[in-house]
Amino acid sequence: MNNKKAVQLSANFLVIMIIAIAVFAMGIKMTYNLMTKAEEIREDVDDSTQREIEEALTSGEIVSIPLNHKTGKLAKSVNFGLGIFNMGNTQDFTVKMEFEKAFSKDREDISSSVNEANWIKTDFGPYEITKNDNKVVGLPIRIPRNSDVGGKTPPGTYIFKVTVKDSTGGVYGSIQKVYVEVV
Repeated sequence: MNNKKAVQLSANFLVIMIIAIAVFAMGIKMTYNLMTKAEEIREDVDDSTQREIEEALTSGEIVSIPLNHKTGKLAKSVNFGLGIFNMGNTQDFTVKMEFEKAFSKDREDISSSVNEANWIKTDFGPYEITKNDNKVVGLPIRIPRNSDVGGKTPPGTYIFKVTVKDSTGGVYGSIQKVYVEVV
């Protein structure tokens, strides 16, 4: 009789341990995924970038990305700061970001390995900006681990075009470009 109870107790203990380990592993995975997504989605701009944008806008530029070259690693994000200065009446502005071209270290065209939807959010705004005021917008670019043609995302320079449009739909200021160097 005692042997039967001992075997039941051992079996129950093993089942509970397996369930506990599985729940613990799922908790670790969820925490990892949450931290990774928080890094990817971040659209804020750090203080030094904010200052540089404001300096550029006060020097006469109406659209500015002062730091337009950044280096990033696979499965990480880089964030660019875009400044918009409204010289006219209060109006809404939208920002459109598009993939333009990609080159390997050897200057080979690797654009076919890019699916824009995996790298960027293409539309931002509308942002209402009053007369003689400015707005700083974060433009995140997530470098995917894998390319769309198979294998890892190749190292190289990836170029994105940023266009600001005013409330009439016309291009406001000059078209900007940002460059992401994937290492």
